[in-house]
Amino acid sequence: MTEFDAIVIGAGHNGLITAGYLAKAGMSVAVIEKRYEAGGGLCTEQITLPGFLHNLHSYYHILADHMPAYKDLELEKHGARYICPETQAGLVSGDKALKIYENIDKTQKSIAKFSEKDAKTYRKVQEDYAEYMETIIIPAIYSPPVTPSERYAALEGTPEGRTFLELDRSSPLEVVDDLFECEELKAEILHDLIYPRWVLPEYHGLGSMAILSISQVERRQLVIGGSHTLAHALWRSLKASGGVVLANRAVRKILIKNGAATGVEVADGTKYIAKKVVASSIDLKQTFLELIGEEYLDENLIQQIKNYKSDDFSIFTIHLALNEPPKYIPDVNDAFHIILNSETPEKIIDQFLQIRKGKVKDPILYCSTPTLWDKTQALLSKHTAVAAIPVPYKLKKGSWDDYKEEFIEMCIEKWSEFAPNLEKNILGKAGVSPLDIERRLSNMVNGSAFMGRITQDQMEFFRPTPELSRYKTPIKKFYLCGSCCHPGGGITGGPGYIAAMTILEDLGVEL
Repeated sequence: MTEFDAIVIGAGHNGLITAGYLAKAGMSVAVIEKRYEAGGGLCTEQITLPGFLHNLHSYYHILADHMPAYKDLELEKHGARYICPETQAGLVSGDKALKIYENIDKTQKSIAKFSEKDAKTYRKVQEDYAEYMETIIIPAIYSPPVTPSERYAALEGTPEGRTFLELDRSSPLEVVDDLFECEELKAEILHDLIYPRWVLPEYHGLGSMAILSISQVERRQLVIGGSHTLAHALWRSLKASGGVVLANRAVRKILIKNGAATGVEVADGTKYIAKKVVASSIDLKQTFLELIGEEYLDENLIQQIKNYKSDDFSIFTIHLALNEPPKYIPDVNDAFHIILNSETPEKIIDQFLQIRKGKVKDPILYCSTPTLWDKTQALLSKHTAVAAIPVPYKLKKGSWDDYKEEFIEMCIEKWSEFAPNLEKNILGKAGVSPLDIERRLSNMVNGSAFMGRITQDQMEFFRPTPELSRYKTPIKKFYLCGSCCHPGGGITGGPGYIAAMTILEDLGVEL
């Protein structure tokens, strides 16, 4: 079959979500995917030893509670079930550990070991803003972005909203400096913005993101069986509604006729016709400059697309198969997300200055042992662990292919300073560098997991450009549905959901 109502380019989670909704509405839908596997960053593989499952990109998700697709597409019925660890995060500082729990009483007690004043302030901020985040901010993640004037008008109506407008003129670093005295607490909040939100401490105009972190409405959760289980559930849901994923087909051209998208042509020359709509979930520049071509675009839009900025940093992940789990000193063994070697804002800033220079000296380690919560990800009584390390895409000297193994050993040595039993329990190890990310997922250009920097000029109404921010494009019947759109990268399902709702509304189709 080569003719469908709708064609979606790219079988990452956003592409699958858009396709899932369109198929549920009764349309014939095909997702065209370059790789053999659907899921994109939802990738779980046995890269160390047989029987050990490693999540190569996304190993936890922060919006599973809020993702409309989880309920609408019946993803739990199709096999995706989540676990939410009680101890969400832990930051090690000398012989002490600061922990963030689901329970605010426990969090307050942990912070109080560092600062009684900050413990009370943290609780007050969380209690003051939790409802506002749940009712205003989270729904905005799953709604088309409004213009700046509309956003300001809406926020001006409440005290919390007016505070947000004030915070929008600050950086996250300035906000935590104003609120707290404890360097460790400041660092924990800032780290929570870096991974997985890709927001750096000095990003001006994003101070309200620090309040989002404190509110804890975005909880770290992992999928039983590994992240790829969510991809499987999305695929099964699509299939149940009559949709298909056509794998091992690299799109080389989006077909345009009389100013409208009519389908796609893949690498072997086969043409797939879309009677109603084509949507792309892949990288902005590849979509427009390669698959469509500049001849169909005006000069202003071409320049905006060329000026679109990639992520400020990439991620190197180290995956271990272990006989026993790491045992940390001090004890943060109950924490799902563990922050090592970066306990002050000053140290964070210095590390990212090094990254911008192409250096990887004394790196931050974001560590986790998923098998403490999900035993299905390893052989009986064995474990897996992962360390995610912010790094530059390009090194000042040499390439990641040359430096990869040395970097793995350096990081394991640093990791072992906090978990002395680590090295003797390693059964197998593997690393995924920024170059490996780009080779595996060509959508993630420069190892860019978020498909575009999360800065004020590339958020909401300005993401990816004002003209494209509503998921529609100057080409009729052609839409965007990937992470280059609001709300951005990560496993949120936001771009895929909003794009689907936009397409269905334009077509006059109801679910």
